[in-house]
Amino acid sequence: MHDVGSQGRPVADAGAARQRGPLFADFAMIETPGSDASPPTELGDRFLRFYGTFWSASHYPPPQCLLVDGSGTRGLLAPVQMSDADASQNSPHHLRPTIAEIHRAMEIQPILKRGGIVWLAVPWRDRRTRLLAIAHAPQDARLWGEAEEGSLGALACMLDPGRIDDYRQVLGVPVFQRLSLFDPDGRRLLGEDAELGGTGDTWQAGRDGLRFSMRSERGWHAVYQVGWRQLWQNPQGPILGAMLVALALALAGVLMLRGYRRSVIEPLRDNHARLLENEAFMRTILDKAPIGLCLLRSADGEVLLDNRLARQWLGEAHDAGGWSGPWRRSALQAQAALAGDGLAYTTPEGQHLLVTATSARYRGEPAVLCLFIDLSSQREAERVQQQARLAADEANRAKSQFLATMSHEIRTPLYGVLGTLELLGLTPLNARQQDYLATIQRSSSTLMQLISDILDVSKAEAGQLSLEPSPFDPARLTEDAMDSYAAAAANKGLQFYACIDADVPTSVCGDAARIRQILNNLISNALKFTYSGRVVVRVSGRRQDERCWLQWQVADTGIGIAGEHQAHLFEPFFQANPSTDAAQGTGLGLSICAHLAALMEGRLRVVSETGLGSSFSIELPLAVVPPDPQRSPAQHLPAGAQIQVRGDVRELVQSLCERLHQRGAHVSVYREDAAAGPATPVLLEVVLDGPPPACQGGPRVVACPEGGVRPQRTDDGWQVGLHRLDAIVAALVAASGPSAAASVEGRLPEPPHFGLQVLVAEDNPINQAILRDQLEQLGCRAVVASDGNEALGYWQQGAFGLVLTDLNMPALDGYGLTRALRARGVDVPIHGATANADPAERQRCQEAGMQGVLVKPISLEALQRLLTRITNGSTSASSHPENPTHSPPAPDDPALRVPDRTRTLFVQSMQADLDSLLQAIAEAKPERVVQMLHRIRGALAIVGAPALADSGLEIEERLTQGAELTSQAAVLTAFQRRLRKLLDPLIDDGSSPPHTGSTPP
Repeated sequence: MHDVGSQGRPVADAGAARQRGPLFADFAMIETPGSDASPPTELGDRFLRFYGTFWSASHYPPPQCLLVDGSGTRGLLAPVQMSDADASQNSPHHLRPTIAEIHRAMEIQPILKRGGIVWLAVPWRDRRTRLLAIAHAPQDARLWGEAEEGSLGALACMLDPGRIDDYRQVLGVPVFQRLSLFDPDGRRLLGEDAELGGTGDTWQAGRDGLRFSMRSERGWHAVYQVGWRQLWQNPQGPILGAMLVALALALAGVLMLRGYRRSVIEPLRDNHARLLENEAFMRTILDKAPIGLCLLRSADGEVLLDNRLARQWLGEAHDAGGWSGPWRRSALQAQAALAGDGLAYTTPEGQHLLVTATSARYRGEPAVLCLFIDLSSQREAERVQQQARLAADEANRAKSQFLATMSHEIRTPLYGVLGTLELLGLTPLNARQQDYLATIQRSSSTLMQLISDILDVSKAEAGQLSLEPSPFDPARLTEDAMDSYAAAAANKGLQFYACIDADVPTSVCGDAARIRQILNNLISNALKFTYSGRVVVRVSGRRQDERCWLQWQVADTGIGIAGEHQAHLFEPFFQANPSTDAAQGTGLGLSICAHLAALMEGRLRVVSETGLGSSFSIELPLAVVPPDPQRSPAQHLPAGAQIQVRGDVRELVQSLCERLHQRGAHVSVYREDAAAGPATPVLLEVVLDGPPPACQGGPRVVACPEGGVRPQRTDDGWQVGLHRLDAIVAALVAASGPSAAASVEGRLPEPPHFGLQVLVAEDNPINQAILRDQLEQLGCRAVVASDGNEALGYWQQGAFGLVLTDLNMPALDGYGLTRALRARGVDVPIHGATANADPAERQRCQEAGMQGVLVKPISLEALQRLLTRITNGSTSASSHPENPTHSPPAPDDPALRVPDRTRTLFVQSMQADLDSLLQAIAEAKPERVVQMLHRIRGALAIVGAPALADSGLEIEERLTQGAELTSQAAVLTAFQRRLRKLLDPLIDDGSSPPHTGSTPP
């Protein structure tokens, strides 16, 4: 300000008198009261000239500026515009506090000393706020009369906010209603507090109006508030309002269109797309479906839809022959009927279809949905299955025929062996011979059982295994099984015994042969896998409802069975110890046992531990029945007999005590300190192994494995077998006194005699002779015929009480004979005899009119039971067979073993068969040759010529397979030569008279 224009005049105090005149511009001196400093007139003049020079070039209205000294006590205000009239009102001395505020800002604001500017809001007399822009001005210190260094002189410009609104200054109408101003540091300088957000210019509408927020580049922030009334009072307000309304309507329209599109148009478009997608998907399913499909209009039957398979099977064109078949009319007329089983239809091309139909709707009209299932592969599979079934049935029939033939061929010679042994047992034999005979019978029975096992496996596979229940004694069945294996146990040095509870019923109904088969298998396995120790058979019973559950337990101390093998133990061909040398079986036994147990509604269980042994238990529900009246009652001990039992196995001793007590004796376990009674007791020594203990005096019976089925007198008493209670009782009776001993050592009791005349039809001479001898032993007279026609001739010549007929005979077989006799009104019992125990065979016999069937080999006991039923138990006189002998051996083949009684008959029948064979060869009849060879082979197998029988079988098989008879001439000649060579010694030997059996009346 040092070089600013001419001198001005200072303004005097408001109280001084002033010269009246027009308005003028000047400066005013403001100082604190009591200050005696001279006014800085020069500084005021310069300040005023500088002010005028600067603002004269600006189009903005000039503000008032205030120059403050360094002490904050004086100040110059320029310009000052006033008249004498308002000098007191516009006196600037009210700015004294403002000077102090400016000085204070200089002290506390370092930015001012660095050349910065600070804004302050100060109150004004009109209750408005002025803004002060403060800057540091040390250059005026000299004119203030101060040192320039460290001077706090300041320059401040006052801004009137009311002059900011140019629009209001010109038109008198404000643009905004309120203004809020904030410096870059966020301090409010004007107006009210407001939220400062964002970095740019924003606006928002509120309840009071519009709010505009504006920010400058330097950080100043202004907030303008424009009221709604002020807005509408603006001359352009209606236009702006109309524009806003139009904008709002347009926005509302846009929102409504968008809402309509979202709520209506887009869902419709999506639904339409889904419908198209679903239709395409359904058409894909139709075309790819594994069955044929088509849709027919119900009104006229037009095809509305179809798929690929329907076109493939019925024709590509809808007018093809497959589309016009009867299925179409049926589908349109009776949809309900086709909805069930459907309609079978064969297309013109031979395609087998199954058509089903159901009602439906398609595009608003009724329709019929038809489904086509291809049955061609099913028909082909059924045809193949039918062929396989026929082939399997044919194989089954061939197998059954083979089994029946094998059963017949094997059982027929066994019948001769067992029957002859039975007859031999009725002759006088000493004890050793009786034991030998019993051993042969047991071995033969074991062979028969082995054959039965093989046949049972095949029957079980074919589901033809059946039961034949009949009354039997469980104790006797167990004793028979023990006898069969006693020798095997003795050879291995094992203790082998049975403990049978005394309360086991004496007669139950069941298939004794099948139960014996199971028991034999379990005992055989126990002996096979036990090398030391013992094998024990325990029999017990418990009553439940009307049946008795009998349990046979076979326990051993053998090698045992591993746990992982027990689960497969009852499977066919499974062997738990295949590497054991003793295991030479086929693995079928336990499988058959399990099948039989299930067939008899029983349970077969096993408990085993490796190295400790095994225990097999079979439990069966059997009905208790009255004893068989034809069986002799059990022998009882003398009344009051005293018996003591001694042995190493307490279990066995206790069991014998209980069973002997049932036979009427006073039985107790032997005690050395027992007091002697009035009668001397009989001591029963039970010896399982080793020699019996020395006799201590008194009657004694030793039951040991070496004993037989009949008691034998020894030096110190009696010896008997261990397993037969009846034999032990007989020995105890013999030890009781001399008379009883004599009866025991006598002959065996003779069988009953029935006095019937029996007609026997049997084509095999050996079987004829055995049946004749068996019937004679039972006191019957046998008339033997070789076939059915011969038997019919004998029937007319006499009266018979029973007819026994073989089922398979030449000419008229057993079925034809039975039908012929029934046609003549014959009502006597007729029983068939066959080696095939098949249920179908029994059914055929029953349908032919027979009362029953006897299975070969026919035992004497079976014949006795049959005759007892027929005669109701009445018997008469008897006859006794003779002892058979053997013929001398032939030079090459083994000698024929023919009994003397049947020798003449055998030679005659064989010569007759040879003559028939020669005649059949001469007449070139292969079928007759095969029949005669079969007849001759059956006889040769019985009399001990297996090699020649095998030769005959080979010739028979070749002829059966279609070989020419002339090609077999040489082997047939050799066969006849060998047979005659075997017959010559029998013809020349006249040492025994020929047997003249019964002749037809």
